[in-house]
Amino acid sequence: MPTYRGSCHCGDIRFEIVRDRPVDRLLECNCSICIKKGIVHTPAEDHELRITRGADQLALYQFGSGEARHEFCPRCGIHVFGRPRPTRNGTRSMPVASMTTKAFAGRWR
Repeated sequence: MPTYRGSCHCGDIRFEIVRDRPVDRLLECNCSICIKKGIVHTPAEDHELRITRGADQLALYQFGSGEARHEFCPRCGIHVFGRPRPTRNGTRSMPVASMTTKAFAGRWR
């Protein structure tokens, strides 16, 4: 079972995603904030996500209808999770750039 680890920039928020299959789908959300941030997401079910550090520190940003949730680190400002509108209950939106695996290192060299 692949395990993907990730964090915000400062490391105050850390997480793991444990899946029964590799990441095989990347999505570009068409909401106004994701477009402005240039975020590429992969879906993850709630049971696949484990916040290993900083769950109590997560900040929340909502806009428009207030249905979607954009969770971020209040210290460095990095968006680490999202929850699409309730039509996708139980699914999180994970920005790929916050995942620190070999395939998604988020590093420019």
